[in-house]
Amino acid sequence: MWQTSTASKAVRAWQGEQIVFFPRSGETHYLNPSAVAIIERLDLGPASTESLHQSLEKARIATPSLEEVRNMLNHFHERGLVEDI
Repeated sequence: MWQTSTASKAVRAWQGEQIVFFPRSGETHYLNPSAVAIIERLDLGPASTESLHQSLEKARIATPSLEEVRNMLNHFHERGLVEDI
């Protein structure tokens, strides 16, 4: 299960894409539409990799494979955007 990081963040959106800034680390992250959809879904509450993949398919935002969703989540986790619970 995954959830968004409890660390404070500032989000700015432009034309369906987002920039996320984490004041504690000083890092800024660019998020593509698939990544935005994952973060927005996790902002609603914890979710599994499989349910996130299904959410993307249902919303037809993008069609990444389950493995690609897993890789995105691991990438987000390494950068402190999400937490594995």
